[in-house]
Amino acid sequence: MAAPSLLLVLQFVTVVTMTAVGRGSAKEYTVGGSSGWNTGVDYKSWASQYTFHTGDSLKFDYAGGFHNVQQVSASDYKGCDSSNAIVSDASGTTVIKLDKAQTYYFICGTPGHCESGMQLSVTVSDSAAPKPSPSASSVPKQQNTPSSATMTPATPSILPPSTPSTPTVPTGSSSPSKGTSILRPSLSAFLILLLPPSFALANIVQI
Repeated sequence: MAAPSLLLVLQFVTVVTMTAVGRGSAKEYTVGGSSGWNTGVDYKSWASQYTFHTGDSLKFDYAGGFHNVQQVSASDYKGCDSSNAIVSDASGTTVIKLDKAQTYYFICGTPGHCESGMQLSVTVSDSAAPKPSPSASSVPKQQNTPSSATMTPATPSILPPSTPSTPTVPTGSSSPSKGTSILRPSLSAFLILLLPPSFALANIVQI
């Protein structure tokens, strides 16, 4: 609870300080510059050079008794009518405080002077002051975005096909070897040649 309270106090002090600075920086503008409040001056061009804020002032310098300052409504400003003036002064130096954010209208009430260009309108805006920053409680907390899980498919292990084992021929087979079968007829023929012819012929026929 201490941190939010301290933050609110700091915001309040900031706003008060900026307001005081804004009031301290209020300016006073001399209408028409060195030409003052007089005929033959383009007051529309003069006013376009400045930005007016609440707290500023307009100073009218003129020949008192010959000119005057009349603050009027928008409709009276267009018609150069000073019969319903909001403020009227003919002292020679008139200071008007611009204390509201609105458009102010001024004319000279001397007949024919307004039509000769002695009319002025200025638009006043609020003094520039920074808006207080939102409190910590009003700032929405940033939600953590769930990280997207990376799904890596498992690569199946492929085993090479097993090589069939060569069948082992059992030893001690009863099949007669090829060498033995060839040796027997050869030995028989050799023995026949050693016998007498008649006996050998009889054996050959048996074979």
